[in-house]
Amino acid sequence: MVRRTVREIREAILKYLRSVDHPRTTEDVADAVDMNWRSADLHLRVLLAEKKVFMKKIGRQCQWFTDDVSHMRDVLEALERKGVVIKVDGRYVVKR
Repeated sequence: MVRRTVREIREAILKYLRSVDHPRTTEDVADAVDMNWRSADLHLRVLLAEKKVFMKKIGRQCQWFTDDVSHMRDVLEALERKGVVIKVDGRYVVKR
């Protein structure tokens, strides 16, 4: 196996997380970029500190993603207060 640089590893992690449509566990990330769980966790935590990824702990698992979901929720709630969108069955829909 060819040894990768830290930069290459972190770029691979970011590329993987951007390619999926929902948060992934540390184990999923580790498998996707071909490394052990502990190494993936260390790289993910550095990316978290750099605000390049975001994490939500669900039970015992860390769920990793590239979009700040909390910020997007705040934006949608502000749009709802302004009457631009409405919430239907738990989803936001543009008000017509």
